[in-house]
This record gives sequence, C-alpha cells and structure tokens, in this order.
Amino acid sequence: MAVKKGAPKAIEEEGGVATPARSGGGDNEARSERWRPFLLAMMFLAPALIIMGFLVVYPIFFSIYRSLYDQGGHELVGVATTAGCSAAPRRSPRSATMRSGWWGP
Repeated sequence: MAVKKGAPKAIEEEGGVATPARSGGGDNEARSERWRPFLLAMMFLAPALIIMGFLVVYPIFFSIYRSLYDQGGHELVGVATTAGCSAAPRRSPRSATMRSGWWGP
C-alpha cells in the first residue's frame, strides 16, 4: 500500500487503517480527564495532610523555636543551651539507661 506524501500514517504496521489527526478541541477534554483522578485524590488527602501538619510538623518547629530561649521563654539564648549540653561531663551508660527507664514509657 503506497502512502501519499502528507497523508496520515497507518496505526498498525501491516494494513492498518489511517486515521485523521484529532482537532485541537478534544485535547483540552483529554487533559482535564487526566487531571480528574489526581484532583479527587488531593481532595481526600488535604484534610489528612492539614491535620498531620498541626499534630506532627508544627510541634517539631515549635520545639526548635523554644530551644533557642531560656527556661522561662523570655530571654533569647540562641545555641548556648546546645553548647552547654555538649560541654557537660560524661556520665556512665548505666545512668543514661536509668534515666530513660524512669522517664520512658
């Protein structure tokens, strides 16, 4: 089968039927159909992500923020508290285990 110059190519290799190219109007509909499942999934996930943000992510950043202030929360001490922790004398592993058992579950 001879194909004329400029004619659409056949879909199948052997003896397929040539189909004309789609017009530009159907492309927008196909694009919106592809996005529909994603948007539906996001509608269901959004409340869970917001709740997780408040219950997990917010406390992490708040803890970092609070670690930069003194015990009362009034005076900015920066990373001095972290430097103080690393300069503390080493204690025995048994002491750390006892403290974890005391304050743990």
